[in-house]
Order: sequence, then C-alpha cells, then structure tokens
Amino acid sequence: MPEGAAGVHVFEAVYEDGVLKPLEDPGLLEHQRFSVRVQELGEKRAEDELAAWQRVYAGLSEEDVAAVEEIALDRSRSSRSPQAGRDDR
Repeated sequence: MPEGAAGVHVFEAVYEDGVLKPLEDPGLLEHQRFSVRVQELGEKRAEDELAAWQRVYAGLSEEDVAAVEEIALDRSRSSRSPQAGRDDR
C-alpha cells in the first residue's frame, strides 16, 4: 500500500510464540506501523464471513448497494458524532 494511503486490510493470522503470524502475505510494507483489532474466528473462516455479507447484498441493485454504503459511511448519523446531538464534554 502506498505511503499515506488509508485502508483496511483483513487477513487471518495465527498467534504463535508471542507473534501474530499472517497465514498469507498481508501486503504491508516492511516496518509499516498499523493498528490491529483482533477478532477470534473460532469455527468461522474469512470466506464464511464474506459469503454472509454477500447474502446480505444479494438481490440489491447497484444503486441500492451504493445507498446502503453511503448511509453506513455517513459519520453524521453516528451516535458518537457531535453532529448527531451528542455533547462530547
């Protein structure tokens, strides 16, 4: 990923000997800093998660998908957003 580009990379890893080891090349630059959010997969695999999201969008038109994504990404609707009426003091 180019320097300064923001994005989310999702990949599976195994924790061994005190180190998170990706199961595939995560496409990160050597010595690149990033934050990590750990979600235990248990019996679920990344492919299962992707298939579940594909079922959510099944049958929607491209316009419907765009509208859903616009709503999901609109921070002004967030309960944590000051614009949504929350006083952050």
